[in-house]
Amino acid sequence: MQKRPFGGTKILYMGHIAAGVGIYVGMLLKFGMTLQLIEWFIFAAGMLWLSLIDRTSCVLPDSILAAIAANRLVFLALRGEFSDPFLVILINIFSIFIPLTVIVLGMEWVRNKKLIGGGDMKLILVLCLYFDHRKLLLLLAASCLLALVHVGGNRMFRRTRWGKTRIAESGGAEDGEFPFGPFLAAAAMLIVLCAES
Repeated sequence: MQKRPFGGTKILYMGHIAAGVGIYVGMLLKFGMTLQLIEWFIFAAGMLWLSLIDRTSCVLPDSILAAIAANRLVFLALRGEFSDPFLVILINIFSIFIPLTVIVLGMEWVRNKKLIGGGDMKLILVLCLYFDHRKLLLLLAASCLLALVHVGGNRMFRRTRWGKTRIAESGGAEDGEFPFGPFLAAAAMLIVLCAES
């Protein structure tokens, strides 16, 4: 794990624990004691774990992504639901994931710069299993908005005296890149908690 100044890693862990407690309480209130609650609990645990790993080491492990995808497929099988969700998944892949991939690759080719990591694209593909196309578009928009707020806040913070000290102690100026997975995870949790079931 990357060393973060001023005990940043400890604060990060505490933040994830607090977020997890809030998410689980919200899910319990929304879904009650149902099979659906267990599915979303496992989903939330995977997303929180992915978010923490991405924030500390800038990687989204394939094993966790596969576990989150398998969670959805197992619970669809347990409920005996395959035809409707399968159609929704296909619509998501062909109307959102493939066009998004083409746009990202095209922009990367034009700008000659990596815009989004392969792990983030895999995470979007996994999210196609869980949400319909409307919720998925809302999720993508919310994650971009959260990332913009983060970048804006980070730039303002870097202009403060404490921010300059933090950058100096971390070994110099930061390159402006940041993991996108935590924003996708946060937006997914907002959709689960706030959108209609």
